[in-house]
Amino acid sequence: MREQNARLRKAVESGDLSLIQLYRPGLHKRVTELLQAATTNPWLVFTAYNLFRLAYGKTLELMVNDAIQIDPVASQGFEHLGGANQADWVGLGSLAGVLYDLTTEAGAESHMERFYGERMRIVTYDPPW
Repeated sequence: MREQNARLRKAVESGDLSLIQLYRPGLHKRVTELLQAATTNPWLVFTAYNLFRLAYGKTLELMVNDAIQIDPVASQGFEHLGGANQADWVGLGSLAGVLYDLTTEAGAESHMERFYGERMRIVTYDPPW
């Protein structure tokens, strides 16, 4: 996960949003549209930033899932869930039923407060903001 975050972070810090475009094309399009519109309506910068934060997290989740899927051991231990109102992964085999969520340190507490939080492990990442 650290490798994926470092790669995504480095790209974003250099202004390269191609990974977000690759993994989350719809979010990428919406963020860039909002940023363009913000040139005439500065209030849209806040909306664009919030959507960008979501796009970063979802992109990282999918990058980590790709890394899990190509690993012959890890791919047998986790199933990707993702989506609204559910964890990002569930453990399989000896980890069966254990849920995993990827979030920032700042978001960890709110993730633990979710209805499934008592069975969840939080994995945090450090975003570029």
